[in-house]
Amino acid sequence: MYAKTFIPYFILLLACSNVAPEQQPMKTEAHAPAQYQFPYKLSNVETVWSLENELIEISGLSFCSSDSSIWAINDEKGLAYKLNSENGKIVTRKKFASIGDYEGIECIDDRLFVVKSNGDVYTLYNDDRNAEISKTELSSANDIEGLAYDKTTHSLILACKGSPALRDHPKKKNRKATYAFDLKKNELGDKAYFEIHDSMLLNFISNQNSLMGLGSSAIKKHKDRVKSFSPSAIAVHPYDDTYYILSSVGKLLVVYDKESGLKHIEFLDKNIHYQPEGICFNNEGNMLIANEGKGLIAKVHVFKMKERS
Repeated sequence: MYAKTFIPYFILLLACSNVAPEQQPMKTEAHAPAQYQFPYKLSNVETVWSLENELIEISGLSFCSSDSSIWAINDEKGLAYKLNSENGKIVTRKKFASIGDYEGIECIDDRLFVVKSNGDVYTLYNDDRNAEISKTELSSANDIEGLAYDKTTHSLILACKGSPALRDHPKKKNRKATYAFDLKKNELGDKAYFEIHDSMLLNFISNQNSLMGLGSSAIKKHKDRVKSFSPSAIAVHPYDDTYYILSSVGKLLVVYDKESGLKHIEFLDKNIHYQPEGICFNNEGNMLIANEGKGLIAKVHVFKMKERS
């Protein structure tokens, strides 16, 4: 009895082990994700624009694809400046408000958007209409420092330098938050769009290949710089929709993907980027970083994007 039942099972097992390769389930191997390739070499500056005195305290930068112009904002005057995209000279000035603390600008089709540090969003039109002001739940405690446009959600992304919360502001700020302002609904989301925690930055540089071989003193300096991360500008890359976030404090450029997380940290040269306050990309993917003048001359550095493989 046992022999009769054993033989069929043995034959069945043998048959299964000899299934043709194309009929067997394909084996998959776990591979480490491909290393992110930062598409710029920041030691190679393509062009430098020396800005006029009116923009000595430049606080925002935006590329307008409709006419390939550059728009800038000064963090004290209620003026938007249209710049020549070849040399950064002022072409047009657009008055939209009185003196205030304006920290970001975005050009979307035929409109300009400006954000105030308290979270107010200004809509500027290309005609004689007055600017419209949209109040949000954000406040001066959040200290908004950056504005970007996310075309995938048709939203403005506001980057907080201060408190990451809409209310009940924590004393210990161990994370930085962004919030999305929906342009269809004309309202701010009630939860952070994404957050970057200090621990994420510290873990990233601990594992970063570029730190291999560095002495303990150099590693400590890098860690101190990322712990001071405080957004001063934000932009969305036109080719892969990653977020490029500048931090004037610590002189950092952080690349973040909402789906896969932190992609890259670039330690900026303090001799070049003495106070980075604005960032944008043109149609070719070239990156523009604006630095406040700090009593001298404000400048925009243009970095050519590497050829895509």
